[in-house]
Amino acid sequence: VKTYCKPADVNVEDLEFIRQQVHLCFIGKRSKGRFQKLLISTGKITKAELKQEIQDQSCSKTLDAIDAVAEQAQADILARDICEESPKQQVFEYIAKGALDPLFRAKLLPIQYGSLPGKGQIKGKRQNERILRRALHHKTDAAKCDVRKAYPSTTVECVMTLLRRDIGKNKVLLWLVEALMANYPDGVLLIGGYLPCWLFNYVMSYVLRYILSHRKVRRDKSLKMVLAITCYADDITVYGRISNLEKVMRDTTRWAKETLGLTIKSAWQIVHFASFVQERQQRNRRRKGSRQRTPG
Repeated sequence: VKTYCKPADVNVEDLEFIRQQVHLCFIGKRSKGRFQKLLISTGKITKAELKQEIQDQSCSKTLDAIDAVAEQAQADILARDICEESPKQQVFEYIAKGALDPLFRAKLLPIQYGSLPGKGQIKGKRQNERILRRALHHKTDAAKCDVRKAYPSTTVECVMTLLRRDIGKNKVLLWLVEALMANYPDGVLLIGGYLPCWLFNYVMSYVLRYILSHRKVRRDKSLKMVLAITCYADDITVYGRISNLEKVMRDTTRWAKETLGLTIKSAWQIVHFASFVQERQQRNRRRKGSRQRTPG
């Protein structure tokens, strides 16, 4: 099994690497009270100096304070001591996420649009439009489904099982991620957290790959059962023929529960899309007073 984030490539004990991630963490947060307290606690900047630098849009002493935060984070990692204090927790989550970037680049799929840089709802909507108008030309059906209580049902143990498989050689990184998630209530991913957002998309990538893996043999030819997918966080839209989609989603529901502990809601929303000809015919009928709409 190929592994990622090897210790020779990703060292979460390296000060320079930590410093880069900590500076990323503080972007846009200098005016937030909790992060100001963290900067002031380093002794490199006073409250008055921080206020003055914010007003002047300067950052000389602020950068020194952020470097001091990075040095303390390195000391905590070397001592294997992660605290639960909120700003520091986010600092460590940025370090962990930066270290996991090679894994996320390899595992997260282009069809995932939820809470990822450069993605989002609008781009997900446009991708659905491209699938229907250009790729499939409406000659398809779709099943829309989602995961019940997505983050609260994604356990720390589920995430760690996948991470041990994919980055098993980097023991320090495994320790760091597990130590951070030990602070999450009830042993599940924390809604709204920085690192949990990436980890949930990572878990969902396994679900999507399982869906895409479905094939059937007809006349000695292997045919895809799923023609396209878009996914926004835990909301999945799967395109294909309805007979294939029903089988795929039944299999996926069973597999996700048995393997990942995720419950995909059984009440799938099935959509039978109209053709362009049907759309034009219905548009003409609506001009004459009809209130009926075409599917999808």
